[in-house]
Amino acid sequence: MSEILEEVKIYIENEDEKGDFVRCSDCGCLQLIQIGGTACGECESEDLQWADDNRQETTIEELENLGYIID
Repeated sequence: MSEILEEVKIYIENEDEKGDFVRCSDCGCLQLIQIGGTACGECESEDLQWADDNRQETTIEELENLGYIID
């Protein structure tokens, strides 16, 4: 069984449910945003960092399988 990790906010609207896996450096929100997106879905800051350098683009299903809580 997977370890339960942090909550990930979802800010994508596409059929393949794939996006950029990022964390906002200002508010700390961990999120999946539209590929190529530049603003935090929570606070609209443009100070985003990759949440995982090895998994910059990922899907909701992949995050669930890793144990993240999807919000």
